[in-house]
Amino acid sequence: GLMFTALIKMGNKSASTAVFKNMVWLVLFGVVTEGISNAAHVGGFLGGAAMGLLFAPSYGTSYGMTRKWSAEVDTAPPDYRRAMGFGMEPKSGMFPLWNLWAGIALALLLRPELRVIPGCIVRGFLSPGSLSGMITA
Repeated sequence: GLMFTALIKMGNKSASTAVFKNMVWLVLFGVVTEGISNAAHVGGFLGGAAMGLLFAPSYGTSYGMTRKWSAEVDTAPPDYRRAMGFGMEPKSGMFPLWNLWAGIALALLLRPELRVIPGCIVRGFLSPGSLSGMITA
């Protein structure tokens, strides 16, 4: 979802369509395969899309860079220019990313029952399937 939203904000419609098609394939695969949670796939996609809408940068054309005799200098690396095109620059997102981290920290401080989440994430990485009950230790 985050990649889909970032590609749309960059103006790369073909790549965002490919990401969306892959998401559709994941959901179809989850329908025909036992033990795969489509709710997790769709929820992860929607959560990533929401993060992208709120925090990913937007992109716009630099007026100075598009003028023929502009004194503005292009400081972007060549790889960035090949991918984004001449004159395209990142703009700030809807909210700065530190707002997300501050919100998470505040939630962990104010709601003691949420403090188990980081440990669950680590446990999920160290022992995949143990939290869902699919693998019993």
